[in-house]
Amino acid sequence: MMKLEYIPKIGFVFDGKEVRWRSSRNVVRENLGREFEEEDRMVDLSEYFEDGESHTIEQRRDFYHDEGDSYCFYLNYDEEDLLTELEVHSGLTILVNGHEMQFNSDIYRILVLMNDTGNQGIELEEGNYLFQDLKITIASSAATGGEGNGLAYFYGAENIEHLLG
Repeated sequence: MMKLEYIPKIGFVFDGKEVRWRSSRNVVRENLGREFEEEDRMVDLSEYFEDGESHTIEQRRDFYHDEGDSYCFYLNYDEEDLLTELEVHSGLTILVNGHEMQFNSDIYRILVLMNDTGNQGIELEEGNYLFQDLKITIASSAATGGEGNGLAYFYGAENIEHLLG
């Protein structure tokens, strides 16, 4: 299984290549040297608001995966095409401060490990946990629409203010 090392407040290392927050999209693409799919689109979130206003956002992201989809992740960019977020959906072993998180591993065991190392998780909603100092969230399969307590989602970002509101 391939590894991704998440480096809080800096970025991540994937396949031996360091990627830093606020790097330009073209630099990230060139640095990773892997095939990707550009998935820029407009997303209408109006159904989640009751004010009758339009709530459309521009989503700018690249989708990375291998041929067998044994891993997949998204890199999200701001309006200036600078890297701001990482979303991992499957297949990678994720290292955070030397601790491994494997997809499908019991999320409660991951929480205990993280809490024992001084990284207290806050439950945002059932099965979805925020580690504010690390600027990451993790979520179980059940929290993402599946079944069970296995790790199904990892999110890391340069800025998590939108999660604290």
